Amino acid sequence: MKTPSHAALITGAARRLGRAMALCLAARGYDLVLHYHSSEADARQLKHEAEGFGAEVHLLQGDLRDLNWVESLMQQAHTALPHLNLLINNASAFYPRRLTESDLQTLEHFLDLHLKVPFILTRDFARHCGTGQIINLSDSQVNKYPTAYAPYILSKKALAELTALSAKSLGPQIRVNAIAPGYILPPVDGNPDEAAQWQTRTPLQRLGQIPDITQALESLLDNPFLTGQTLWVDGGHRL
Repeated sequence: MKTPSHAALITGAARRLGRAMALCLAARGYDLVLHYHSSEADARQLKHEAEGFGAEVHLLQGDLRDLNWVESLMQQAHTALPHLNLLINNASAFYPRRLTESDLQTLEHFLDLHLKVPFILTRDFARHCGTGQIINLSDSQVNKYPTAYAPYILSKKALAELTALSAKSLGPQIRVNAIAPGYILPPVDGNPDEAAQWQTRTPLQRLGQIPDITQALESLLDNPFLTGQTLWVDGGHRL
């Protein structure tokens, strides 16, 4: 029987980047608490694959827009895996809305997922776990002003500030960093695919790939002198 040493909670883990990071961690010997909302079949398949690496895996289903439920999420995760020492705030929403097209409901949707939920989980990770690492999934455009995505980018800018604030607040016991992806995967349904424009405007003249994100994750895990940092995994597109 293995000796438990590392365990992670990942929000929005069932698909896309969450799935890739979960399998990367399982391969590194992490046990996992995988949060999902509606992708149950994907979550169960991911659980099966992660267990193939010898990981202990727990699934937690819940709607992150229910902040009362979110208040209990970290306690559930810590009870399942008392050696929990990594939180990845990955869950996200992405769709275009200009400022003049947005209402308070839209703004609250983005702020709930990208600011309020990470705030609650960061706070509760510090309370329940005491030591470890937190990694937030940011966006390579947070230093710009893409007006077609006004409430989305505003909420991601807030997450960037939370990353810096919590890194300063929680050190030295807890390190807090962010990964800011550029174009890695085609967008979900309902969003324009601007792959060609991204590639031509990127100094490295290519789109990102899943290993670019998992390598960034491993870099943050392995370097004990990084906190309050953002790894811009965008091929230089932000420049």
